[in-house]
Amino acid sequence: MLHFLGLILVLASWLGGFLLFRKLYDKDLPTISRHAASNKTAYRVFAAVLTGLGLSLFYWLIVWFAPHLQLTGLFKVVLTFTIVCLVIAAITPDTTGWRHNLHQQAAYTMAVFYLPLSLLIISSHQLAMPIRLLCTALFLYMLVGVIVVALLHKDKAHYLFHQTSYVVVFQLIILSAAYL
Repeated sequence: MLHFLGLILVLASWLGGFLLFRKLYDKDLPTISRHAASNKTAYRVFAAVLTGLGLSLFYWLIVWFAPHLQLTGLFKVVLTFTIVCLVIAAITPDTTGWRHNLHQQAAYTMAVFYLPLSLLIISSHQLAMPIRLLCTALFLYMLVGVIVVALLHKDKAHYLFHQTSYVVVFQLIILSAAYL
């Protein structure tokens, strides 16, 4: 069962995201977090689901994924820092004032650390070359997204799409490395 926990958690996160957007989608809300902070119920569900799934995924990544791919202690340290940022972003609503600032710092830091985590996964000697190439292509997609949206400040009209696809592509790197 532990072997498939990562797949179950990722699929659960996709279902949660689908339900969040199906219920709350508003073209004027530019981020996942703004959708989640649009009302108290949405925020509470978002915080509980993201924290629960995030900590469960962390457990799976540490206990099964990292040993399976023979990832180093560096992966575990970066992952731990990333998950701390995820929990902070999950429990701090993206509203106004200090909550907005804390949420933004945690969320952006978490997102940035997806890049070195991806590189550490890609560098695993346990990956077959076709999987390494697939994960590299996915990583390049993430990198282009960061450059276009965060560094060049382009395509802000599609920020929600870029944000969502960035997270999904990171999860696809994990799933590809684990199961292909």
